[in-house]
Amino acid sequence: MVKFIRPLIITVLLYCAALVQVGFLPRFAIAGQTPNLVFIIFFILVFFEDDYLFFAAAIGGFLLDIFFFPVIGISIVGLYAVWGLQKANAHFFKKSHESRILAANFVLSFLMSFIFYTILFFVFSLIFHFPFTLSWTFLIAVSYNLIVAYIGFTLFRQLGWAAQEHNQLKLF
Repeated sequence: MVKFIRPLIITVLLYCAALVQVGFLPRFAIAGQTPNLVFIIFFILVFFEDDYLFFAAAIGGFLLDIFFFPVIGISIVGLYAVWGLQKANAHFFKKSHESRILAANFVLSFLMSFIFYTILFFVFSLIFHFPFTLSWTFLIAVSYNLIVAYIGFTLFRQLGWAAQEHNQLKLF
């Protein structure tokens, strides 16, 4: 029974984020840009977690496709690509638990992943012929998403979900 609690929490969290993103955040748009909460929550999970990421990418991508994009499956592929990119980044960035290093690692990884995700969508828009453009508002979108992601990163650390790594006894 306990095995199904974390995927259920991830599903509810991503669904609530998609609803907030669709219903509430357009009122706070800056130059037509709103934070992509589903992507931000997925990235925070990828950054801190190792379990249930395949499931989180499928659910998050499905919700993004249903609510925002005209072609089903593109967001799922995009989130799987971000997951793979972050796995590759893990080899280059050491996982440090010192606050400043962890925050800098998060910011750099998020910027790289968000830019990669957006460029991937631009390429998909050329292939599948749906409207998606890159313009000067892309810089606003990156800044807005980074600010919200950093707030989420701080909350995630403060709530202690990421602190579970410290609880394991290391004998060697």
